[in-house]
Amino acid sequence: YQEVYQACMEMLTPLGKEDVLAVGDGLHTDILGANNAGIKSVLVTGGILQGEWTHEEGEPEPDYILDAFHW
Repeated sequence: YQEVYQACMEMLTPLGKEDVLAVGDGLHTDILGANNAGIKSVLVTGGILQGEWTHEEGEPEPDYILDAFHW
């Protein structure tokens, strides 16, 4: 939801969109939301998409792709 990204950007002030990277495993939620908000994104394919994701024409485009995210 656009409101979520707007609220996050307000909390991150004075950072701009160019300083933020959205990380998510949901293509039609996390990545699409970041695309719509003008924020770069990384798709983590080892989450809910594990073993199922292949890029298809017309899908939201992540800027980066990782197979796992380790903290």
